[in-house]
Amino acid sequence: MSLRRRAAFWKDQYPKGDSGYCEPDGAYWRLIDDYPLALFGEAGEWVRFFDSEVANWTADGDPNRFDDILTEAIREPVVALDSGGIRYVWDGNHRIGGSFKAGRLTIPAIIGVPFSAGGHYVAAICEGCASVESSDDLSARLRLLPPDGTSDVVSVDRTYVAPFLPPA
Repeated sequence: MSLRRRAAFWKDQYPKGDSGYCEPDGAYWRLIDDYPLALFGEAGEWVRFFDSEVANWTADGDPNRFDDILTEAIREPVVALDSGGIRYVWDGNHRIGGSFKAGRLTIPAIIGVPFSAGGHYVAAICEGCASVESSDDLSARLRLLPPDGTSDVVSVDRTYVAPFLPPA
């Protein structure tokens, strides 16, 4: 099943018009095996959410519901939309919270970047149609390499595209 189809199952997590909503066909989707958890926000908030969910399930008679999240590797990727550097989780809140609680630094993730928020640049990087010129500051210069041999250089926030770049 394509990443777009997998993401489409969860697209109703945010209503149309919300910043977290996007038609799956309107974004570039990428599976990242070691997506940085820190990009989802502050660890303490996620741990408090996770602990609250465990308390709720314990009260309902299922105290071990999320034990596997804490003790086993996460195999099912979370699904999130990255719109302008803000991550909107479509699926996987418990896996994210539990992973923070377990002290992990990364998680498998299917991340979508709307074309309206730079998804075409991310697609160009990931599909080998762009090269990234290093920079000492937070910006990176992308040299887009279209098939006709012409090139266009754009500046983007390195923190925005870094998770999509191959390891250095």
